[in-house]
Formats: sequence, C-alpha cells, structure tokens
Amino acid sequence: MTSTLSHFSCLDELIQVIYQSLNRFVLISSVDEERWMVRLGLTSEGRWWTGSWNEADILSIIGSKPSTTLLEKFAQKLAESVIQGEIYVSNWSPSPGTAIKLTLAPDSKKPMHIPLAEMTTADAVSFATDLLLDIALQAQSRKCQLHGTSTVSATRISPPTITPSMPVKPDKGVVNTSSKTDILKAQASSSHSKRKDPEPEPKNESSPEPGPKQKGKAAPRPMKGASLANPNKKARKYQAIEFGSDED
Repeated sequence: MTSTLSHFSCLDELIQVIYQSLNRFVLISSVDEERWMVRLGLTSEGRWWTGSWNEADILSIIGSKPSTTLLEKFAQKLAESVIQGEIYVSNWSPSPGTAIKLTLAPDSKKPMHIPLAEMTTADAVSFATDLLLDIALQAQSRKCQLHGTSTVSATRISPPTITPSMPVKPDKGVVNTSSKTDILKAQASSSHSKRKDPEPEPKNESSPEPGPKQKGKAAPRPMKGASLANPNKKARKYQAIEFGSDED
C-alpha cells in the first residue's frame, strides 16, 4: 500500500530564504516515510524552530480518502509556495517560548499553517552540523568547492565550427527591390546629365577667336625665268662684260 507521504517527494530537500522586517530566516524542507518536516533558522541568532505534518495531519485537511491526483496537486501547491517565497512567519517574537507558525500561501483563500517549536541548543547545533556534513559530501563531486564554480574550463569548450554557406543565386524572374531601385536612380541621373547643357567658357576679349582652320594649299610653282626672291617678277638678264687685253 502506498503511503500518503510518498506523494510529497517534491517537498524534499528544498531550501529558501525568508526576509521579514529586519530579520532573515532560512527554511529547510525534508520528507521521509513518516512526516513532512520543516526547520526554520534565524540568522545571526543561532536559534532554530521545527514543525512537521504526519499522514493524519494531511488527511485532516484534504479528506480521509484522497485520490492520488489530489495528493500530488496538494503537495505541488505547497512546494510552489516554498519555491516562490510565498511564506510568512506568523506570531513572530524573539522571546523564548513564543508559539510561532509558518504560513504557506498567506495571500490565498486557504493558507496553510505549520506550528513551530523552538529547538534546544543541543538539537540546533546537532542539526546544523548534520546539514554542514551533507553539504560537504555533495561538494566532493565538484572538487570540494562549497558553492561550485560557474566558469567552465576553456579547454573543455570546443569553438563552434562555422560552415561557409554557398551563395544563393537569385531567381531569374525575381529582382531584388533595393537593386532595382539603385538601377532606376542611376538611369535617372544619367538622363539628367545628358539633358544638361555644358556651361559656356568665358571669352578672352583681348585675344580674337581663332577662325576655322583652313586646309593648306601648295605654293605655286615659279615660272621659268622668274626671280627667286619674287616669283611673279622676271629675273633681270645680265650681259657678260668682256674686258679687252692689254695688248689692244
């Protein structure tokens, strides 16, 4: 026969911090075959309180013959209250012997209360020592580090392999919108530059404009007997002068 507490495994090994006024409490939840137990410690004081629910306490709340589904939902609701921090210490007083209660889901329609009794100094020290022993045993699997390390060795992480992707060829019938826009802008700019007349260069008034370059003509061949200095003028004829000899 399955016990009622077997459905409360979600409440085992839970730990939470409670901030209330100027006080800080640490809550530890554990489950065994006979009961669900909570322990509440007050920081900087070294004081501990304890409370528990057994099978009879649970059945008195949800009914004498609950279904498996109902038990699991009830346990899950309690676990969510612890995880979400929906916890409150009712009737809190630092005075010894004060009857305080741990309230789960205080804002719900049916909050759950667990009466707490203060532990003796010896029991509180024994529990704290056992808790530290459990933490030390678990730390052995992480090289005896109390909180472990969040940094992972770089040698254990291999860099991701980047595979170059092949260029995707656009479909023949599809033109990229941005490319099409750039082409239209370039065509419009080219057409505008063609229509624009070049500005005339300023004329220099001191120098006349050069006329159209004429095709050169060959110089006329000088006439026979013409002067070399002036081809149009006939050369003078000189008659040779004869000198008589001394004998005449």
